[in-house]
Amino acid sequence: MNNHPKIVSAERSPIRLHDPRAIFFGPFITRVVGTNESGNTCVITSRRHRKKLQPLLLLDFENLIHEEMPRKIWFQFWAPKQFSWWMAIFFMIGSALFGLGAALAIFPSILTPWWHIPTINNLVFFVGSIFFTMAGLMQFFEVVNADIADILKALSGATKNKLRWHFFIWRPRSLGYLACVTQVAGTILFNFNTGDTFYAGLSTTEQNIIIWSPNMLGSIFFLASSVFAYMEVAHRMGYFHLTDITIWMALLNFLGSVAFQISAVASFVQGDGYLLWLTGTNWGTFLGGICFLVASYLLIPELFEEEGAIAQKKRAKDTPSPAGPQGLRQGA
Repeated sequence: MNNHPKIVSAERSPIRLHDPRAIFFGPFITRVVGTNESGNTCVITSRRHRKKLQPLLLLDFENLIHEEMPRKIWFQFWAPKQFSWWMAIFFMIGSALFGLGAALAIFPSILTPWWHIPTINNLVFFVGSIFFTMAGLMQFFEVVNADIADILKALSGATKNKLRWHFFIWRPRSLGYLACVTQVAGTILFNFNTGDTFYAGLSTTEQNIIIWSPNMLGSIFFLASSVFAYMEVAHRMGYFHLTDITIWMALLNFLGSVAFQISAVASFVQGDGYLLWLTGTNWGTFLGGICFLVASYLLIPELFEEEGAIAQKKRAKDTPSPAGPQGLRQGA
């Protein structure tokens, strides 16, 4: 049993490593291995670097086996000084509003009749899409300013202007970047999809062009984004680890995207003016919103974790103790 105290780690992903080596998944850099300033051989993943989380102690260099993922602090919710915290809140609000909008159609008896007025119901979806877009843009800003490839460039002094903020940059070898770009594209299309529902008197063809088409394309972009996100954190296809919170987020986002895709297909307006599958439209949106809501919440505990092996080693060195670092369990 691991009995080390639950100390929230103050370690952050380093911007420089000695002898850094990039680890690829296809053409994409997802991890960097090297030695930190304390002399520990560690591995840094692209997502953990972006979230400023501590590096992981490497136990087996050849097989890339590192310590078990540090345990998360599940009941620390308040962190308004952290950029990622606000991003999580915005994603949660957007997801909750999409779920609410669909719930109003599925369960007519919930809330007051005022909520079931078509204009109000459409407004719920539209506001939810705005929060999705704001969160997506925040995530894009985060990813363009924290690329793991910068660790490799730091060796040659190429990052001397690192403090310069970027608002747009091309990073085609970053799966996190591709996930964010496709997600933002999807959220913008949802803005058009939900905003266009306010137009009245549209023909069947017009509804399919200006309402259904953005919904369909936006759902495809969301699906692509969730696949890129899974590839980034799994480092290979078919990987699953029960205690890895990022895998759960990726899978929940994928399930939410599949549900949204089903909803989009089902919402095609037929020649008689009826939707292709009304039940599928509502339940797909509702279940997708719930999946995205849970995944968005998990962004918060992702920010807080106990000290890992490297931090424990540093603490033991600074404060000599008969007991050495604990918790060096192997992980994938």
